[in-house]
Amino acid sequence: MMETSEKNEICKNLDQAFFTLQDLDNKLGAGEANLLRGELTGEIEFINKAFGAFLNSKPYKSEIGQLECMHWMVHNSDLTDRKNLGKCVIGMRNLFGILSVLAKPVNDKEKTRLSEIFKFFGFYPTGDENKLVFYPGQQPRALKEWPKRKEQAFKCEEEKVRIRTDIFNLLVKRGKKWKEILEKAIFTGRNKRRQCQFFMLGEPCNFGNDSADNSSRCPLLHASLSPKSFDLLTEYDMLAVELELYIDQGTDEVTKRIEDKQSDLSSFIPKEQQQRYKACIWLLEDLIPENYHTASLSSDSEKVKYLLKKLRYPKHSHVRQRMIKYLGCLYDGMRFGERKDNIKVFVMIRFVNHLLNLDMNPKPGEIMKQFDDAMNKECPQNQRRKTKEWAKRLGLMVDYDEYDNGKAYVQSIAKRFCDGYDEIMGANNNPSEALIQFTKFCVLLSNAGSADILPHCNHFLLWMEYYTIVAFCLSAKVHNTPNFFFVVPESFISVVYFIDTTFVQEHGVPTFEAVQRHRMKRTIEDMKLFHERLRKLIGIVCGFDSKINLIQHVFQSINPEKPIEEKGYGIAERLLVLALVFICILGKSVRPEMETKLMGELCKLQVMDEYPARLSNALKQVQQADSLADIRRSPDLTLKEGRGLPAVL
Repeated sequence: MMETSEKNEICKNLDQAFFTLQDLDNKLGAGEANLLRGELTGEIEFINKAFGAFLNSKPYKSEIGQLECMHWMVHNSDLTDRKNLGKCVIGMRNLFGILSVLAKPVNDKEKTRLSEIFKFFGFYPTGDENKLVFYPGQQPRALKEWPKRKEQAFKCEEEKVRIRTDIFNLLVKRGKKWKEILEKAIFTGRNKRRQCQFFMLGEPCNFGNDSADNSSRCPLLHASLSPKSFDLLTEYDMLAVELELYIDQGTDEVTKRIEDKQSDLSSFIPKEQQQRYKACIWLLEDLIPENYHTASLSSDSEKVKYLLKKLRYPKHSHVRQRMIKYLGCLYDGMRFGERKDNIKVFVMIRFVNHLLNLDMNPKPGEIMKQFDDAMNKECPQNQRRKTKEWAKRLGLMVDYDEYDNGKAYVQSIAKRFCDGYDEIMGANNNPSEALIQFTKFCVLLSNAGSADILPHCNHFLLWMEYYTIVAFCLSAKVHNTPNFFFVVPESFISVVYFIDTTFVQEHGVPTFEAVQRHRMKRTIEDMKLFHERLRKLIGIVCGFDSKINLIQHVFQSINPEKPIEEKGYGIAERLLVLALVFICILGKSVRPEMETKLMGELCKLQVMDEYPARLSNALKQVQQADSLADIRRSPDLTLKEGRGLPAVL
């Protein structure tokens, strides 16, 4: 243990060395003096000064010096401070930059950088270009990392290759530890801003119930997600994406240069796709959740624009780069594997491309065209029935060209979804045509008759909620009656503002304004059109004139054996609210004959003991109701945070 007086004397000498070196414009030396001062005293102020000096050293910045500062910060600084955490994440990029140079310098600049790395550890050139010399008596940094070298003579020569390998392996070992620490810090920070699933479902949290430690507390948020919490949540998502990108790109670049096959970096990258792109999945889960879209985040259009601005127009491109690669990976996995998942993939790509302003190249439409072309080459042409069955199984729609001997041409059913999205985001938004295209999409899904081809439930319900609002607004406008009104959960309105954000800045107008601008004849034909479109929306929910029944599919998919996040309760509750919205406007915009089918499907559901109380109570109230009026008046159907229906319509 160093005496205080001795430490003070060393600090005094280091301070004097720092100022002298600064005066001589020797930034590298000044940085080393401050780094030693910080390591000795544990004061981050000197580590930050050292980092700045290394950044400004000449002729090139000292990346290895900066990396040494990062090593200290990862192990000693407060990583709950996002500024510190952000610096360390950027440091991972520097790590792989140095590993690339150590693996194989490819030009004169990189050879100079390699020499600086050697010098930082105390190794200097000799007359032999394949060897380096170091002086143990001068206490170079190498002795701290490889103490056995201290046993050697006053002046020692070693093979450059061995030294390069030693430094490379040291940094790889450090990097793996840094990755572990940084991922844990990001995960912990994110969890503090992420709502607990039990809380979201209105259930008491059972975190730690199986633990002997009664003091353990749930690390997740047990409160409404405020705009500030959401802002911080997405900050951590972005840091995770950035870290993922640096590790993925860096590992790829270094691996290409490695000549020594014993140097394996594969452990930096998880083998499972879900783990490899975990940060991208986190970000999309927070933006497009399975549970309700959080009303407080999008209660007005300006608020949601502000919250998404940093994601749509980031200072750095790491979110864009990583998300494009993730979506590309999903597409490739579908194209060479489960092609029936094409609707899931294309619906996600089409929306996320605009949501995060990715500006993908090739564009989503071009990617879909490539897929359609590949499917057309495989399409069986000998029998129409066989062609249709094959297409249905894969989520494709079939057209026959009578001018080409009745040849069959196929396209992904997702094309109709994309056509609808084009209509809402175009310069002349056409909500009526968008609704028509989306309901065509629903009908094609219904006719296919397989739940396997459906979009992801959180995406599908997001768009069902959006187009339900569009259909209601258009119906209200065509009726042109002062007393015509409808009631919907606040979260549905928030969904509209959320989707508007993906196109309003570039072109087009908000959805509600587009509805107001939309010219209609207010004729019986218009009324019939919108009633028919609503009927198609409700049809896929309850199986009315549809081979798909979302209510049955979602509730049968609930798995109480899985962790709370994967049981499916959030989607089930969200679908129930959508069904209740339809029930409450039966007779206004929806034809009464659908009441029996919709109510019948809800009444058929078995209320399991494992269901959350809020979901169970809501289902029981519906099943015990004698009339629609009973449902509308039931206080138990007002779900948490204004997401249910009011007592009286």
